[in-house]
Amino acid sequence: MPTWKKIVVSGSDAHLHNITASNNVVVSGSVEILGDITITGDDITMGTNTSGHILVADGTNFNPVASSGDATIAANGAISIGNQKVTNAMLADDAVGADELAANAVVNASVADGAAIAFSKLAALESTTILVGSSGNVATSRAVSGDATLSNTGVLTLASSLTSVGSILKTDLVLGEDSQTKIDFETANEIHFDADNAQVMSISDRSVNVNGGAITSSGDISSSADLYGTNLYGAEAVFHDNDANTGITFASDTITIKENNVQSAKFASSGNSIGNVAQPTSISGSEVVFAGAITASGVISSSAADSGFIGDLVGTASFVSSLAGAGLDDGKIFVGNGSDQAAQVTPSGDLTMNNAGAFTIAAGAVEHGMLNDNIISGQGAMTSVAQADLLMVDDGPGTVKKITFSNFEDEIFGNVSGDATIAAGGAVTLAAAQTNINSILATDLVLGEDGETKIDFETANEIHFYANNVEQVYVGDNIFGPQSDSDVDLGSNGVRWKDAFVDSLTVTTDITARNAVFAGNLTVQGDLTSVQASTLNVEDKMIVLASGSTSEADSGLILQTHTNSGHGFGFDASIGRWVVESGSLINATSFGASAAAEYMAIVSASAADPSAAPRYGGTSTGHGNFAVNTSDGTVWVYA
Repeated sequence: MPTWKKIVVSGSDAHLHNITASNNVVVSGSVEILGDITITGDDITMGTNTSGHILVADGTNFNPVASSGDATIAANGAISIGNQKVTNAMLADDAVGADELAANAVVNASVADGAAIAFSKLAALESTTILVGSSGNVATSRAVSGDATLSNTGVLTLASSLTSVGSILKTDLVLGEDSQTKIDFETANEIHFDADNAQVMSISDRSVNVNGGAITSSGDISSSADLYGTNLYGAEAVFHDNDANTGITFASDTITIKENNVQSAKFASSGNSIGNVAQPTSISGSEVVFAGAITASGVISSSAADSGFIGDLVGTASFVSSLAGAGLDDGKIFVGNGSDQAAQVTPSGDLTMNNAGAFTIAAGAVEHGMLNDNIISGQGAMTSVAQADLLMVDDGPGTVKKITFSNFEDEIFGNVSGDATIAAGGAVTLAAAQTNINSILATDLVLGEDGETKIDFETANEIHFYANNVEQVYVGDNIFGPQSDSDVDLGSNGVRWKDAFVDSLTVTTDITARNAVFAGNLTVQGDLTSVQASTLNVEDKMIVLASGSTSEADSGLILQTHTNSGHGFGFDASIGRWVVESGSLINATSFGASAAAEYMAIVSASAADPSAAPRYGGTSTGHGNFAVNTSDGTVWVYA
């Protein structure tokens, strides 16, 4: 049965563990010490003990040399650092603390512009908070709130209901639900209102324009300027010059003219009248019957015969009491003269008239100012324009010429320039470099070189990218991905992305990286982790093998030296000892399965002689372990 054995050495060539002498020990030759030297006295005496010298190794021996460089040492051991010897590079990151600095010693001027102080040197900042100057002018951690919130990834989110925004001013500002329904400020001094992807109204300098629609109001519509439109209507339309007592009212099937709060005329489907209650006038068919006299400062005429005037016509001067039988020369008309009397005159000037009433317009008499606004709008609409159709053009003052539509459009097309040109036939050619287009919005928009290489917006809320006539990737709501699974590479071996920053990364197959740096933890859930590197640097002070085990099992390291084997080092749970094994298979899961293992010697120490079996190996396989009695310096081996 193994037990503890004391190790005793003797002889001139003995290897001693401890030497204890009450006086001097003198050795005439060299002394080789395989362990440490412990000197309990105060002095080491050598052949040369120059004051202020220190022992420095030269690779073979220790030699006394004078201290120099940034620091020197005195005979009493005092070390002095020379002036201007301590540089910034010699200071550790935490070398200078608050205790080494005088109060208020570090000021802003002491920090270099390019100091690049790391965030790790600053006090901790709670998630989603920012530093804000307090009322005491102190940087204080505060959460972003109010009309906006901030995530810990830097994403700023505006509140759905903004209560504090007092002004939004921006070039080409657009407000709305989407590109189809919006208020657009893109044009200087104009506001455009779009609905269903079309402009329905615009506001410019003192003008509101409605495109093809109507202005509808349940209340009054008033204006300090003229109010006009193609149609002005309402439940009861009233028009007056800011005077409710005087105006024209358009009610249901009735038009009423009121002056000074008295009805002067009324036009309805029945009972039409002109005049007030005291002086009524009836309208029946094509006749107007006046109960009283007709008084006019101008001309009263009738397209009927002489009998078309019923009753007397009274003028301001002596005037015929009746037109019946009044004489009038051939081709002449009655016109009031300078004495306010009807006189016969022959029509002349821009118009002449014969005795049949036919008017003739003199050549060149019709000028632009005489043309009514509806001279064109009142004509029948053309459904198409032929190239040979003629247009009238003013070719100089007083000269009107004709031109074919074909020649007219060619002249217009020839003057088109800039980002587009138009050929004589109407073909539009866009410039190769477009500099003024800042928005292209269209249903099913496609951009690209041809049908094989393009960017397609045909699907709502998605953008599809094609190359070689195949959809490669697409962008949708919160996703940028390939169209087909495992089909598109992100970069290549020759053209790589520089940096990638992601919150999480899930890889279903292999990861191949030239240099990989993990700021957080690396968790490998597979059965095999292979590191193919010439040098493995592990910063951690502890390495845990067989993580998750609840009982002892073989574990350790295998250094491969052959195709499928190498040297193993680890813990053999079957014997409870650390072992070294030659010929371990690189895929081995235990020691001793493929080769015999040798034991590692363990040294324990206590102030008494050992008695219990060693911790590693126990009674059965604990042989070869050492124990040291620290009280007398004896050495024991379990054998």
